Amino acid sequence: MSSDSAHDHLSGQDAFLGIVTGIDLISELYGETEATLVYDVHTSIRPSEPSAPPNSCTSPRAALTPTA
Repeated sequence: MSSDSAHDHLSGQDAFLGIVTGIDLISELYGETEATLVYDVHTSIRPSEPSAPPNSCTSPRAALTPTA
């Protein structure tokens, strides 16, 4: 999710929060004047079927599976 301005970001939150069913914090990175929080957001919307085969290079699982 990205926004061009703080106003645009906040105006889209109500619709986004309406489909969120849970959130898991994955990572926290802090600097002196900034922070980056990475979340795994669970929603009530089912993902669409992938167009690529499960063992293709676009599958996250394929990157973890060694090849011969």
